[in-house]
Amino acid sequence: LDGNADRFDLLFNQKPTSIFSTLEEVITSIGEKEMPPILVSEYLPGNELTIDTIVEDGVLLDCLIRTRTTINSGISTSGNFINDKEVFNYINKIVSSIPGLKGPIGFQIKKSAVGKYLLLESNPRIQGTSVAALGLGINLPVRAVDQALGINLKKVPKSSGISFIRYYQEAFYDS
Repeated sequence: LDGNADRFDLLFNQKPTSIFSTLEEVITSIGEKEMPPILVSEYLPGNELTIDTIVEDGVLLDCLIRTRTTINSGISTSGNFINDKEVFNYINKIVSSIPGLKGPIGFQIKKSAVGKYLLLESNPRIQGTSVAALGLGINLPVRAVDQALGINLKKVPKSSGISFIRYYQEAFYDS
């Protein structure tokens, strides 16, 4: 707890956390200050998925779909690799509609109130939890480097049926 924390700054400029505010707290935080431009989007109450891809000129070379079963401060700490044709087709439609895409691209989607997956974000990079693909025997960073070097990527042998859990623990040692 920090009595000097600027609630306006926390609300508009800091990374979101699992702390929730009431409408009254938000109004108090804004006070008489001018609100910055904000983006308001549809509330998506359904499950969230992350998709790790490697793309070559609008073609999906890799498409690994994983659930986000447990999330801690925005980071997936457990989940499952799944096959989902609807999700694959949705991501393929996005990728094929943007000319020139190449390399690793991560997507996060979430299910709407009417059961349709919608895009939350896309990032032209390897995702933080992409390391979980090692459970499938897939090293996404190596595949991305191989692609950049012009090495043909072998087809991913398995893209579902594996779950993962990430566990962190401090280690102490004499120095």
